[in-house]
Order: sequence, then C-alpha cells, then structure tokens
Amino acid sequence: MGEQLHRYVLPKVPELDLSDVQAIKVYGSPSLALLLNAKPLDTKLFNWRRPEFIRLGSFLHCVTSPGRDYTWHYAKLIATAGLIRGEQRPVLLTQPKRYEMDWFIDRWLPHSLPDADVVVFGYVQQLFGREAEGVPWNHCHGFGWKHIDVAGASVLLLGCEFSYWGDLAGSLTAAILRREITSWVLYVGKLGSLDPSLAPNQWLATGQSSVVDGVPFTWRGRLQYVRPTGRMLRDICHVTMPSVIDETREWAVEASQSCQVVDPEIGQMGRAAVKAGASFDYLHLVTDNLVKDFDQGLYDERSKHVASQRKSLLLEAEQMIRRGIIQTC
Repeated sequence: MGEQLHRYVLPKVPELDLSDVQAIKVYGSPSLALLLNAKPLDTKLFNWRRPEFIRLGSFLHCVTSPGRDYTWHYAKLIATAGLIRGEQRPVLLTQPKRYEMDWFIDRWLPHSLPDADVVVFGYVQQLFGREAEGVPWNHCHGFGWKHIDVAGASVLLLGCEFSYWGDLAGSLTAAILRREITSWVLYVGKLGSLDPSLAPNQWLATGQSSVVDGVPFTWRGRLQYVRPTGRMLRDICHVTMPSVIDETREWAVEASQSCQVVDPEIGQMGRAAVKAGASFDYLHLVTDNLVKDFDQGLYDERSKHVASQRKSLLLEAEQMIRRGIIQTC
C-alpha cells in the first residue's frame, strides 16, 4: 500500500496511552464476549466483532479470535502502527494451537445447520436477494444462516460475526465438511492482484490452485466447468499469505513472477476441502492491486464509488453461482 499504508493500519489499532506500557501481548481467546462490537448492528449483521484491547497492569493485551494467522496479522498491525506513530513497544505473540482453533469453531458453529447442496461463505448478505427476500436469518452467538432454494438446489448462506481470517477459515471449512452438511463449499470474498493490468473492483477471480507455505497444490472445484461472465478471471495462480503486512514491495515483485492474486483464506479452505474429498470454489472480487497504484485499495473500501463497483461485481458473482448450481447440482 506504500504511502497509503497508514490509512489501512491505524483505524485497526486504537491510539492509547502507552507511556507506562512495558509490552503488548497478542493472543487468541475462545470467548466471543471478549471480542469488541466494532460495527453498528443495524448496518452490518456479520463480520462486526473485532479484537479487544485491554490494559492490565503494565501490559496492553490484544485479544483476537484464536487463529494463528489472525494473531500474527494483528501482531504485525500493532508493530506497524507503533512505527507509524513513533511509539514502539515490544509485541509478544502467543499463537493458538491447531486444536484450539478447531475447538473454537466446533464450539460456536451451530449444530442445527441443515444439509445443503452448497454452503456459501463470505458476502452472503449481498447475494440472492430474490430468493432470500422474506426468509429470516437464523441467529446464534457467532453465526447466522439462511436456507434458500436457488434453481431447484438447496443453498445454505452462512454468515459469521467474527473474522475467520486465514487458517481459521480452513478450520471452519473442515468443520462444515466433517459434519457432512454439504459436499460443496463456495467462498465469495475479496483478494489482491499481483498483475499490474488489473484495476481494483473491476474483476472477479476464480481458480483451483494455491501456494501455501511455499507448497503448491490443487483441489476439485465446479465453477471451472461453467460459462464465465464478462469480467471473470479463470484458472489463475493464487498465493496464500497470513497477513496483508507480509505483502511487502520486495515480496510482491518476486511473487508476481509466478502468481496473479493473493489473500489469506483461499488456500487454507482449499486444503481442507482436499482432505475431506469435497469440492471447493472461490469467487472473489479483485479489490486492490499490490504492484500498481490505482488510487483504490483496502484503505478506502467504504467510499460510495467503491461500494457501487462492488455491488455490480457481486451481481455477476451471483449469476456465476446460479450457472454453477444449474449445471452441477
């Protein structure tokens, strides 16, 4: 993000009095009650819980949802905010164990979820307005869902109040598939481009491969058999990174030699699907460009212009999902 980095980082890390703070401790908690209500509920049903900052003695505690990638991401955010504000403190990171991540998801994911031909994560509030209209959201702590009919197939729209960033998305995918709710998971989200020709908020991307921890792998999807929309990028090379702050200029130059897009979740979800023998697809809005400045990016996501462009892309994503359902269900 270059000179715009502060616009992304600083709103995520509150400006607190650190004059007598010895260090900042970052760790995950299994309690949703410790996650901050950072979004007005009348405008956003999902993804509104945020890490809480708590002062205890000479330490400032940052409590997040218990994902290894998410705790790493927030430790990097805090360290970067300290550099920008000129008030650096040691950042002490305690990452959760894998079993703690899985336990957290199993604890909060409702056991009453119905079976479906496809489970859709991500931008679920914005999809299938015609079919979902009049169908109320079922709510519990952490999640909400709708069970609707689309072109004769059952679709479970699954929303989440907290951020299932990075490998926590893999745990969520694994839990859904382990419970045999579906054999097809589809994630509608956003990612960054490593291709200088791709302007933000103009393209959708999908594929069946990613590079995670330096290891490339592929999974079985269904959208590769579906006729694409006009602004669809297909069969592209994706790389999974745990934090936006890890995506430095030097890294982007090297990664762009072999990959076109990047985000924290796709490879983790695809790997979980491979392990379960299920189908996985992503259908993502290309929302920023890491190698060329288009004056749009993660730092201005709430502008009216960006919102209008994304609404148009989500309509195309919905059209693509319909085609996939009709053709493969």
